[in-house]
Amino acid sequence: MSQTQLIKIAAQVFQVPEASLSMETGMGDIDAWDSLGHLRLMMEIEQEYGVRFSTEQLRLLTSLSEIQQALLIEERH
Repeated sequence: MSQTQLIKIAAQVFQVPEASLSMETGMGDIDAWDSLGHLRLMMEIEQEYGVRFSTEQLRLLTSLSEIQQALLIEERH
């Protein structure tokens, strides 16, 4: 899982240019990343990477860097 791929997914979900996102981008940084947008992003990531996040993780993972860290942990298990 690369940063580039994660940014690409987020750009598609939020319909923004990839160049407007960075790993520091989080909820509230772009208009489309509201609570519904967050669920759409997380569902897309779960489908893409074959992982399932807990409700608590969904609540806590609010930036692309936090999501990447969680994915790295999931890949190790």
